[in-house]
Amino acid sequence: MSYRSDVRQTVSQKDGGAAFLARVDSGAAVSEAEVERFFSASDQDNLFKGDQTRNIDQAMAEGFSGGRLIERVGQIHFGGAGAPIDGGASDAHGRLTLKTYGEELRSQYESAAQTKTNSSCGQSTGAIASPVAGAPVTSEFGWRIHPIYGDERFHAGIDLGVPTGTPVQAADGGTVTFAGVSGSMTSGYGQLVIVDHGNGRETWYAHLDNMNVKEGQQLAQGDVLGQVGSTGGSTGPHLHFEVRENGEPVDPRQYTDF
Repeated sequence: MSYRSDVRQTVSQKDGGAAFLARVDSGAAVSEAEVERFFSASDQDNLFKGDQTRNIDQAMAEGFSGGRLIERVGQIHFGGAGAPIDGGASDAHGRLTLKTYGEELRSQYESAAQTKTNSSCGQSTGAIASPVAGAPVTSEFGWRIHPIYGDERFHAGIDLGVPTGTPVQAADGGTVTFAGVSGSMTSGYGQLVIVDHGNGRETWYAHLDNMNVKEGQQLAQGDVLGQVGSTGGSTGPHLHFEVRENGEPVDPRQYTDF
């Protein structure tokens, strides 16, 4: 595991930060508590906001506005400051290009701005929708190499890579059964919302920056329950989304397209 230069600068300024970086560079295991201490969610947000401000300034200087501005900001975020406009360069998995990443980001923002009324408050439709429409999946359900600890662990949901502050919508109607900082058994989830849809089905929304709901509140499908963040065990802003049946995590792709 390695950190980029601005992250290293933030970490090194803290008491014990230099020693922590030396351990990281040597390949030693580090704990979630250490990551939170030396590179907290607020540190991550500050760096991300700075990145996005520069990306927006660059896109505006290039003459973009409106929906195309959102697309271009996404391209710069995905490919760096030198990313060609509407470029065809792909990610490591060959799934996204600069152009399609920008288009999906724009679609997600436009979808989030629309009011959805396809379920009554608190009533499940029986269908699961993406909590952030059009957002790219950055980590799949199942076994993977953990991005912080470097060992193989089971990933109980999918990660949707979108900026801090992006609205998160209820995937279906239901009742909020948890809204707060996750406990000891799920400490890596950070700020977490759990919605019960009845018949043993729940959806989980983790690493939130803010929560707009409280326990016992009834939601309709599409209601905004919080905003994307990077709280808990997270390497950057994203939504960790789970579907659980009778307490067991299941692949969200069984229920909806992302």
